[in-house]
Amino acid sequence: MKLIKPAIAVLLVLATGHLHAQWSPLSDFETLNLGPVGGQGGWTTTTGTGNAAYAVAADPANPANKALLATGFNENAYIPLGASAIADGTTGTLFFRMRTSDLSDLVFGSSDVAAPAGFGDYEGYMVMGVNGAPAVNTWKVRAGAGFANFEAYAADTWYNVWVVLDNAADTNSLYISQGSGAATLLGSGAFRNGTADPLVSLNLRMGASHNTNNAQGYLDDIYVDKSGQNLAIPSGIGSVALPGDVNLNGVVDINDYFLIRDHFRQAVADPKLGDLTGPSSVRDGIVDFYDFAEWKANAPPQAVALALGLPVPEPGSLTLLVGTAFVLAIRRRSR
Repeated sequence: MKLIKPAIAVLLVLATGHLHAQWSPLSDFETLNLGPVGGQGGWTTTTGTGNAAYAVAADPANPANKALLATGFNENAYIPLGASAIADGTTGTLFFRMRTSDLSDLVFGSSDVAAPAGFGDYEGYMVMGVNGAPAVNTWKVRAGAGFANFEAYAADTWYNVWVVLDNAADTNSLYISQGSGAATLLGSGAFRNGTADPLVSLNLRMGASHNTNNAQGYLDDIYVDKSGQNLAIPSGIGSVALPGDVNLNGVVDINDYFLIRDHFRQAVADPKLGDLTGPSSVRDGIVDFYDFAEWKANAPPQAVALALGLPVPEPGSLTLLVGTAFVLAIRRRSR
């Protein structure tokens, strides 16, 4: 074993935040089809005891993004953790983004059951729910036989959420932030049942208040770190993609055009291959003129002219020149 000098070890810890920051992406819904999530991306949904519906839908804050929409109540949408299962006697962290409308009852968290059937199968989990009379929006975390209630959440607002799952002490801790803000601890509590088994699945479910108030809840960007507490935001989370930025590097430029051109009229699973949008202003899995039009509308004139081999035109003549030249460029490449 090679020994690391103490000073070097300290520098490594400072550079990385902690030594076990190992986020594993579980689901971000981008490559899934719009519509029911059951049967896609490892997700299973149940029916029979309520009217819950789970669908991949456009993000109301950014229509180019996809998220999981949850309506109704008393059914489950669950996904296995697989290799990211949190073993008994260890600590892991669940990260995701969540938003919901007023007076919701949106429940998400872990289970030691492979196919959770209801609230009784949860272990560590959180709720964007209600508390008090009259009811007010309230963050909650499981605390044994009940819940620990915290501050109010703002309706229709995306939050970053961390649930630290201590599967040795059977406790869960809830942290939140917005945007790129640091995680803030709301509080902790005990697992619902307590378990000597690994946490093997995540389950989304809604209570009665969600249905009564016609609430709409959204879940997105689910990550797991099975190696310990991790309060970092996974890379790329908390930033909004620029319209026209295919490769998500924060700049709309010639390289985005090349991706659209090279995959034009192709079906793609990865949006970063050119699928910016579609006929309904939502990604449709096809690279076509809708994607080119979005890039053109947001790229600087110099980039558009360079992409099509044109001299830099006057702004008023750019649209006609670009449309004609793009068609010719695609025809040349398809011969």
